[in-house]
Amino acid sequence: MKKLFWLASLAIVTLVCTSMAFDINDPAATSGNTTYSNTDVFGTILGTIPSVNPGPSNAWVGMAYANGFIYQFKNIASPTSTALVQVNPSTGAVVNTYTLAFSGYVIGAQYDGSGIWVVQWSPTNMIHKVSLTGTAITSFAPGVAPYSARSLGYDGTNLLVGCNQSSNVTELAKYTLGGAMVGTPISSGTAVGWYMDAEVCADAPAGGNYYIVDNVGNTLKRLNVGATVTVAQSIAAPAGSPDVAEGLAYNGDDLWHCGAYASAGLLWRIDDGYVSTPPVLSITLAAVGSTVVPNTGGVINFNVSLLNSGPATPYAVWCRVKNPDGTYTAPTLGPVTINTPVGVTITRNRNQTVPAGWAPGMYYLIGYANTSFAYPAIDADSFSFTKSVADGNGPMVFEATCYGELFPGEVAVSAPASYAVANAFPNPFNPSTTIHFNLPEASKVTLNVYDMNGRLVSTLVNGLREAGTHQATFDGSNLSSGVYMYTLNAGQNVITGKMALVK
Repeated sequence: MKKLFWLASLAIVTLVCTSMAFDINDPAATSGNTTYSNTDVFGTILGTIPSVNPGPSNAWVGMAYANGFIYQFKNIASPTSTALVQVNPSTGAVVNTYTLAFSGYVIGAQYDGSGIWVVQWSPTNMIHKVSLTGTAITSFAPGVAPYSARSLGYDGTNLLVGCNQSSNVTELAKYTLGGAMVGTPISSGTAVGWYMDAEVCADAPAGGNYYIVDNVGNTLKRLNVGATVTVAQSIAAPAGSPDVAEGLAYNGDDLWHCGAYASAGLLWRIDDGYVSTPPVLSITLAAVGSTVVPNTGGVINFNVSLLNSGPATPYAVWCRVKNPDGTYTAPTLGPVTINTPVGVTITRNRNQTVPAGWAPGMYYLIGYANTSFAYPAIDADSFSFTKSVADGNGPMVFEATCYGELFPGEVAVSAPASYAVANAFPNPFNPSTTIHFNLPEASKVTLNVYDMNGRLVSTLVNGLREAGTHQATFDGSNLSSGVYMYTLNAGQNVITGKMALVK
């Protein structure tokens, strides 16, 4: 009990910015804006990022794109298992790795806006839905024997599942998200050698927007899906021999592709062959200056640009922060209702404070534009920032506030006042020291001192104090040498500091 209390007393927290019950798998969360390409050549390599080698006898298999990240499945030979790996699409760096709850191997994957569907082909043929951290959500048996379900696509309503019996006997089955087959499977004949992974691309015309990886000949194919399945386009996959073309993901504009063994050490971003149509509302966030704040808190400066391409006016804009654990804060900016003329871009310079109580790690500041305050938004953009483990030289920050140049219709929010606690002086001390603290407003205050075992040593303040600078003296005449902690509770803030008694 004392240990738990001591850990709690060390926490520097804020209650101003709390977690909301929004869907943490928000599909628009970190989608980012795209410079819309004026090329429409299927297979054009738009860029590459490094790919981590899966390791001996392991293989990268299905891919999906969600919340601004690439998700790859890795089949692990020993012990037989599958890992879900979150990858930064800007750098190729692995962000997180999760182990799936079920054993065996998987193959094709597809994100549906709330989770990733993935096909398990060994030891049993099943279709699973997992969260972005690999937690099991639901599953069903496809029931296509003697065919084997392999690839997955999602058209916004149903799952499109590629099935194989042999390299020339294939079909495409459609299922509801509840696992019920819709109609009867559609023959693919010899159009597809082996379904490996698939995506439905919104840019391509309906009926011709099903893209697959076919590892017979290592090809990427765009299929026409009608009474039968035919090939509209076919190109050689970049992950060709000596590798095996395997994974495919769609980020809303382009395709991402991987090889099973990362022989080239790359992931490829590939043009899907169609030009994306810019949204009627668009938002762009750009960090200005440093994106690293110290453990004691700080400020991130950034620009927000909004374009109304019409006719959606008025519209809502807001920002929130995605935490390292995948949860979100409440909106720190807005929602603000804006009514600007069509074709007008407005840009504002803003400041986002990062409280001392937030854990070290990588965060994302996300901006949204939509016809109303609702998810998913018409457009979203984001940038990352890092909370360091190192302390800074400035005052401690205790509120998450977004302030700066106002948008039309926005109510001004002042830069947050800081409950600044000066270092106890003198420190080290013998036998007494003075603790100074500031209150920006009248508050109920308690100031306690604890030893390193979490035992209460002394209560220096307990009562209402007016706004302003205050001090309290701590006398250690009757105490042993050692480190002591002081904890100030003022309003919604808990602040701690250390001081050393040396005799």
